Amino acid sequence: MTYVFDLIGISPMLDFFHHEQSQQEKSTDRYPAYLGVADCALDLFLSSADEVITQRQWNRDQAVDAMVQYWVNNRERVKHWGDRLRDAGKHHVVIGRVADVEALQLELESILYE
Repeated sequence: MTYVFDLIGISPMLDFFHHEQSQQEKSTDRYPAYLGVADCALDLFLSSADEVITQRQWNRDQAVDAMVQYWVNNRERVKHWGDRLRDAGKHHVVIGRVADVEALQLELESILYE
């Protein structure tokens, strides 16, 4: 299975919390996982992803490698989102998305065909 990771935006902490609560009520095993952390740091994203990786029975090494590779290969994007998070203030989180490629494809198709 192939995994992907992206930083996708900044959100108020409470909005992200409400989004996560609504997602937990649904069966989301087939869809990407969205992670919100209070500082744009790889170790925080890895810690946040740990439970998701275990719960969804993903290949831990491959999922972690996708996150690390994103961090190494996209320094400017990481810096951009870190700066935007600091601009937004302390009650915000930076959002990352980790998924297997098939799950990401399913999510995108569901958006297109709604």
